[in-house]
Amino acid sequence: MPGGDPEKIEKAQQKITIVLKFFENLLDDRPYFASHNLTLAEVVAGTVVSVLPSVGVSLNDYPKLSAWNDRLVARPTWQATETTPEAIEDLKSIVLARMAQ
Repeated sequence: MPGGDPEKIEKAQQKITIVLKFFENLLDDRPYFASHNLTLAEVVAGTVVSVLPSVGVSLNDYPKLSAWNDRLVARPTWQATETTPEAIEDLKSIVLARMAQ
């Protein structure tokens, strides 16, 4: 993030990597976290994971998580509530403000 503290950015990237690896391993060979069906876990995790590519965090190193994300965002109900670019910009502002503290 432009103008951000490099040390804080590095720590945030490390934390993101830990969580993404955890999610990748959690999926195992299942299409969803807890089973072969959509659960509340997908909704909760998906609200964060699905916007990560929009803010510059790639899922390329996490093929199971990337496929999971693709399945999730392809659902009509997910598309009906998809985050707008304006909401993503608002989120960026909030994150930048918190990182500045």
